[in-house]
Amino acid sequence: MVDYGFHLTRIVGLAQSIRHGDFLPNINHLFTYGTGYPTPMFYGNWALYLPALAFILTKLGTVAFAVYTLQIVLATTFSVYYCFSKMTGHRKASFYAAILLPIAYPLFGYGMTLMVPLVPCLLYAIHRVLFQKKYNPIPLALVIALLIQGHILSTMILAITSIVVVLFLIRKLDLKGIQSFVTSLVIGLLLSIGFILQFLEQARSQQFFYEWKTRDFPFKTTFTSSEVKSLFQTLLDLFFKFNVNDASSYLKWLLFASMFWLFFYFKKCKPFTRVLLGTSLILLLATTNLLPWTSVLRHTFLSALQYPNRLIFFVPIFLLLALVNEGKERWLRGMLVVIVPVYLFMILTTYHFQNKVALDYMRETNRIMSEAYVQIPALKDYLTPSGDEYYTIDVHHKEIRDRDTLVKFDELNNATVRNIRYQYNRLSFDIQLQDPRKEAVIVLPKIWYKGYRATYSAGAQGSQPALATRKRSQSSLLGWLEKGMKVKESQVLYNGKMRLTVTKSGHVDIYYQKTWLQTIGFVLETAAWIFLAFILWKYRKKSQRE
Repeated sequence: MVDYGFHLTRIVGLAQSIRHGDFLPNINHLFTYGTGYPTPMFYGNWALYLPALAFILTKLGTVAFAVYTLQIVLATTFSVYYCFSKMTGHRKASFYAAILLPIAYPLFGYGMTLMVPLVPCLLYAIHRVLFQKKYNPIPLALVIALLIQGHILSTMILAITSIVVVLFLIRKLDLKGIQSFVTSLVIGLLLSIGFILQFLEQARSQQFFYEWKTRDFPFKTTFTSSEVKSLFQTLLDLFFKFNVNDASSYLKWLLFASMFWLFFYFKKCKPFTRVLLGTSLILLLATTNLLPWTSVLRHTFLSALQYPNRLIFFVPIFLLLALVNEGKERWLRGMLVVIVPVYLFMILTTYHFQNKVALDYMRETNRIMSEAYVQIPALKDYLTPSGDEYYTIDVHHKEIRDRDTLVKFDELNNATVRNIRYQYNRLSFDIQLQDPRKEAVIVLPKIWYKGYRATYSAGAQGSQPALATRKRSQSSLLGWLEKGMKVKESQVLYNGKMRLTVTKSGHVDIYYQKTWLQTIGFVLETAAWIFLAFILWKYRKKSQRE
């Protein structure tokens, strides 16, 4: 499963935080032998609380992930039926679409899949303003807030897609519509202000690996002439190169075939259908070498995509909506008759001919997660941070996976460390300087992120945690420039582990504490949600009186 272990570690790490009374954590303390990884500050956790509670109750990673997938499937089904029927008035066709769409997105270990239930809501929020002339900004604001705090990359793709949709419908956009969209954006940002501020604060605190736009780990960014294909080759791959053992491939084939079929009757299609088809076609064309991916775009913010095909990830939703909007009940019913039996057959055969390797992997993952949940730190087993995006730009990918390198104290030339104790979000130890007249510089088995603090007691004195750095060599600077990355002159050492300068012996405690900016941000965000709930309550009460 794509990134199954990564997202399961996010769930179990949140469960561990909840168990220790930390309901809004900044660091996931399970990753990389317990040295910590800031996934809560770069991915929102709002969709993980229910799976985390499931893990707390069962101690089984498979159950927790099953709850995670179930909530995505149910949310997708309900959002498709409700939003599609509201936009089109075709309830039966919307019902068929609600059954079909979850089949198109089976990769629940893929971060973008989490955002699928929000796409129908996003389209409905735009449709309300442009077609129904309902200017309430709250629905779109809620979708924006959940997208931002769910998956930044999906938010970027859907923002681009939404702009294309609105441009197609520019004649329907009046002053009230503009005001509604702007208000929605402002409210959505306010509802996410805590997450946004902590994201920006961390992003500015150091150079992260994800900033290297053409990075080559865990796979090479595919904006090369051999990977960005021509339109002809893209169409060939779309229709003749798919996984025959995957029911979602058959459904996507049928949907893209339907798209080109509808283009033959484009003039007869309804206006909103034309917009959906046009947007889908533009996104498809944008994945090809018609755009300068290999030269200009690979050095822009679009390089975050890593491969241009991400742009069409949500297109099946647009195509299903186009069929529903045209009232193609027979088409959709035909798809159900073909796809659902194939889907069920593949599930049954997969269950009957159980893959021993997959089963062993699931059992081993369950064991690792249950042990990591109670063991602090999780020193025994390696829990992968996947692409290492939120480590320093100077990370060594092999070293960060080497337990002996990672979990040891470094640079203990003038100091002895004793009584090392690990607790949740706390590393404690006694330090004795061998020569009291000299300071000691030590590197701790914790990855540094802004917010880590040190408190000294029993006579100890020293600095706050910081990165260990040195000036880069000229060859290092030139090497990074050749790779397309402009780095700072200071090179980060020890894969981003934190450094302390200790001037007096005693006791030291290391822990993560929210910065003042994070605290202010989440106070404002909480106030925004409370105020919004109050406004909605007042509005509902007023409506009931009327």
